[in-house]
Amino acid sequence: LTPQLQEAAERDLTAMICAHNMPASVVESSYFKTFCARLNPTFKMPSRKRLVGTCLPRLEDELREQTERRLAAKRDKATISMDGFTTEDGQSYVNVGRAAEGVFEFLETRDLKTQRDDGDMFKSIVLETLKQCGSSSVSGIVADNTAHNLSGMEKVGKERPELLLTGCASHLFDLLAEDVGGVREINLTVKGCTRLVK
Repeated sequence: LTPQLQEAAERDLTAMICAHNMPASVVESSYFKTFCARLNPTFKMPSRKRLVGTCLPRLEDELREQTERRLAAKRDKATISMDGFTTEDGQSYVNVGRAAEGVFEFLETRDLKTQRDDGDMFKSIVLETLKQCGSSSVSGIVADNTAHNLSGMEKVGKERPELLLTGCASHLFDLLAEDVGGVREINLTVKGCTRLVK
């Protein structure tokens, strides 16, 4: 493997690990090493230290520069936001909005009773909204971090690679708080604090 191909393979490995929320220790797994060696015996598996100390910062810098360039070219464009919810009786809806220059405009609430809630549904709503807003006036899409939406973002990204597609940070932190709150010790501490301030 040439040094350039080794570096490119390390970059792809780092991106895969990040994209799938895998621990850096995967590079120490004998099964993973065997699998990679079978694919290409000349690939030198980076150490965990190299992965975290060199490969990850390099990928982060690359993606930050890419994102900053893309955003600079789209400063005057809008972002489409989608937020799904389910009522107490089990009916699913998605709110669609458009934000530009600090102003949010509500576009519609879509009743999903006639559509399957999946990646294809997400893609169809995005593409319809882009037509409605004018494709060239939109820079990106923000949506909840559900499996359906992430699948839909991947499908939209293949068809519309110029769009910035991202999960909602607020939703991500809410999910994180729910997960952390589910840890027994933390849950007990939170309950104790709640009792103290009642």
